[in-house]
Amino acid sequence: MATGILVCITTIFYYYLNQHNQYWQRQGIPGPKGNIFFGNLLQVFKSQHDFDRINTEKFGGTFGTIMLGTPALITNDLDFIQEVVIKHFDAFPDRLDVASNTKDDIRGNFLTRKKGDDWRRIRHRITPAFTSAKMKRLINVMNLCSKELVENLETFSKTGKDVPLKDMLSKLTMNVIGRSVFAANFNSFDETQKTPFLYYSSKLLKVSFADPIFLLLMSFPNLCNLWTKLTGKLIFLPDVMDYYRTTLNDIMDQRLGDSDAPNKFNDVFQLLLNSLEETNHDVPTEDKDIISENVARASKDKKTVTRAEIIAQLVIFLVAGYETTASTLHFICYILSQQPEIQEKLRDEVLSVLDGKDSV
Repeated sequence: MATGILVCITTIFYYYLNQHNQYWQRQGIPGPKGNIFFGNLLQVFKSQHDFDRINTEKFGGTFGTIMLGTPALITNDLDFIQEVVIKHFDAFPDRLDVASNTKDDIRGNFLTRKKGDDWRRIRHRITPAFTSAKMKRLINVMNLCSKELVENLETFSKTGKDVPLKDMLSKLTMNVIGRSVFAANFNSFDETQKTPFLYYSSKLLKVSFADPIFLLLMSFPNLCNLWTKLTGKLIFLPDVMDYYRTTLNDIMDQRLGDSDAPNKFNDVFQLLLNSLEETNHDVPTEDKDIISENVARASKDKKTVTRAEIIAQLVIFLVAGYETTASTLHFICYILSQQPEIQEKLRDEVLSVLDGKDSV
């Protein structure tokens, strides 16, 4: 009897998964066959670039995939993309997030994980902090970090050794994020000094998609939440999240208690805090985009953002900005090294814009 029930349940479960994995096939959209449990996720983990390239060559510019049971359409059709992200943005504001119900107050409050009215409220409140005029206040910070990079490149060039450019550009990126977002000097180029902020940030950025804990978190968010409820601890880098929560809350208390803070600090942290005090949340005409206009029209909620939501946005700057920026800079340097005539043309154009000045 028990065996029969088990076989019946297993058969139904298998049928359900199989039907779910054939979603795109029923829609008449081609795509790669995936694992019955994980869909195409394991193929993506092996190499996202190869996955996209191989399947684009095989199925064309638009094809369907299944990611952890969720149908996902991949396309390079510009007209289709414009329809989704611009013309009908109001119908597609939410991002896929299989772990959106996390109990972690930092990861759970990332803007990229918020949905619906919560997303619109936070986006509407923080967008004015990133106007072009306010971003120009960070130029001096970036110039300082760039100067540190040049000095280290000059020192290294005298050794006659190959320059570890990717490593140096990663350190540059870390320093820029540290100074411009947290007003913290990570001092990444100095190997003899490792600040707690740098230590925990580096630990966070070393997380791999292949990490068993990360896979568990992505695949079974409810189990992770159950663990947190039973033990009172996070399963994903609890020491890192505790450090950010404590440190950034302390900095926030200091800033909010200092009436002169808006004039003393030129960093993203302060820009976000300043935006909470502003009564006008409209974006200047020169900074408006289709998303800002949609959010402004849709957001009637006058509620502000919470401390936890501010801290979460600061952390996501680090998570989203580090590897992407460092890799882009590295690739640009590689391309320019292969095209010396273009490199020289670029150098001449930069010098002409500077016209003898230290910065633009």
